[in-house]
Amino acid sequence: MTTPAKRHSGFTLIELLIVMVIMMTALSLVAPMGFEFLDKAYLQNDRVRLKNKLIGLRQQAFINGREIRADLSGHSLSVVLPSGKLQRIDFDYIEFAANQQVVISRNGFLRPLQIEFLAQGKSHQLSLADVNN
Repeated sequence: MTTPAKRHSGFTLIELLIVMVIMMTALSLVAPMGFEFLDKAYLQNDRVRLKNKLIGLRQQAFINGREIRADLSGHSLSVVLPSGKLQRIDFDYIEFAANQQVVISRNGFLRPLQIEFLAQGKSHQLSLADVNN
């Protein structure tokens, strides 16, 4: 009398390899889009930080009744506050194209109304018109 052969349930090595190849192919198609999205988000974060700092400087100039000059060079914004303290903010994704200066009048108005910077190898312009309002 013979006993029936036991049947093992599970996946073979070939089936597992095929599934892994399909998953890796799908990941290689989707991953670059995810990294591009992250770079755009980091760039937007730096833009918002820059605008918020300029808004804060605008308020300080108006409250103190003194002109403030902000120097933009490389990856940083440097400003001498009315108290005489030097403040510097570094940005990770923004590089200012040339040495630029933003002058904030004692009334809180900014000049110039546009800043040029480089990000991800491309030239960008940031409008400061909405900061004046």
